Amino acid sequence: MAFNVLNSFDAGVSFFFLISGFLITGILVDTKQVDGFFKKFYARRFLRIFPLYYLILIFAFLVVPQFEHPRLEKWSNVESSWYWLFLSNYYIALKGQFQHGLVDLSWSLSIEEQFYMLWPLVVFYLKPRNIFRVSIFCILFSLSLRVLLKVNGVGDLAIHVFTFTRLDGLCLGAILALGYRKMVKLPDLSKVPYLIGVIPLIIHYILILRTDSFSLFLRGTLSYTLVAFFFAFIFMKVISSEKTIFNNPLLIMIGKYSYGIYLTHYPIASFLKPVVSSILESNYSTLGVIYLLQLAYSSAVLVISLAVSFCIFHAYEKHFLKLKKYFAY
Repeated sequence: MAFNVLNSFDAGVSFFFLISGFLITGILVDTKQVDGFFKKFYARRFLRIFPLYYLILIFAFLVVPQFEHPRLEKWSNVESSWYWLFLSNYYIALKGQFQHGLVDLSWSLSIEEQFYMLWPLVVFYLKPRNIFRVSIFCILFSLSLRVLLKVNGVGDLAIHVFTFTRLDGLCLGAILALGYRKMVKLPDLSKVPYLIGVIPLIIHYILILRTDSFSLFLRGTLSYTLVAFFFAFIFMKVISSEKTIFNNPLLIMIGKYSYGIYLTHYPIASFLKPVVSSILESNYSTLGVIYLLQLAYSSAVLVISLAVSFCIFHAYEKHFLKLKKYFAY
């Protein structure tokens, strides 16, 4: 039960989308006057995303099936083409449940890749103020679409993984990128207490704890926007108070291995979870033990993921990243 409660809403994905929208939009607006804008962006994107992602897919769909284990049988009928084509979020939505315990996290990467197939066109052809307007429209459209789908009985998981219902964080990140470069004017939050920005998150967690139908409705519609605005507020406060944050050595290190951590932590968590679950089912599963196990489980996943990502980066990933020099801006 503890795992279900803690995973009831993946707020980390909203933060991932926000940071991605900020960084990628920043790159796009900074380089839109460069010759070969589209070719260089997509080539660099390919070298960053595809090699490691496909390595994980090869492991999940070609290597793992060679082993016999009861847990692997339910993954044998998964249609892998959706994953290879960055469409796994639609596959999961159509099926109404997650399909593959090793690569289902790719739904968020699929949303990101679909978004960035079109977003360079928006940035290239529109002025900053119009990019801002498009971003606002997408945020409102995303919220409205969630409400519409929810009213018409579409499942929470489908709404959770559908591309056009998850534009809040990406587009808020884009707005922050424009504001950071003074291309649009954003509110000055330097004197606004952090407590004000935490209110949306508090409301979100109140909705999680409540089980009445109206709270469940808001959780599946408004919560995404609330969490995205919370992260946007905190991020704006940080970048406005410390302009050198992006030169922080710790953040640079995290950025270097973050993609590997993102792709490897799910398989690692999938293999470790049965061990923890078996302990939770024992007679010693008191509330204190449950939280200690959750902490140990999360810490183990993080440490192992970091170690694996470090090895993969230096043995495999960095050799593809070196090719970026041929597509330098």
